[in-house]
Amino acid sequence: MPKTTIEISRQQRQPLHRLVTQHISGIGDVNLMIEQRDFATAERLGLEFGEDIRMLDDLGWDPEDARDSYALTQPRHELIEALKRLRLDAEEGLDPPEDERRKREEFDALVEYFTRARDLCAELIDALDTRGSGAA
Repeated sequence: MPKTTIEISRQQRQPLHRLVTQHISGIGDVNLMIEQRDFATAERLGLEFGEDIRMLDDLGWDPEDARDSYALTQPRHELIEALKRLRLDAEEGLDPPEDERRKREEFDALVEYFTRARDLCAELIDALDTRGSGAA
């Protein structure tokens, strides 16, 4: 069994799972970038989606997974980089929508979700940084 890097609760898992699955929905962009001969972007996206898949292995693929806690086992550095990327995704989700037809309630729910996801990523990064500062 892989070594646990950090453990999170079911409540922490929910926004993180949603963020990861939302990001991975763009996995087809890798092929698009290859077709456009933008190999650097294809490689970057491939690495990101690999991180996403490893995180989903730990979080569970089922959005309704009901475990009480989840051990994230990605290597500390990789997990921090993935969380930083996901935090940026969450921050971008906080921007007001360009499409004014979106109902205000929907936007408010999105703001709450992205705020929780952003704050969770920052919290986990801090926890991982604290743990790593004592290690060689």
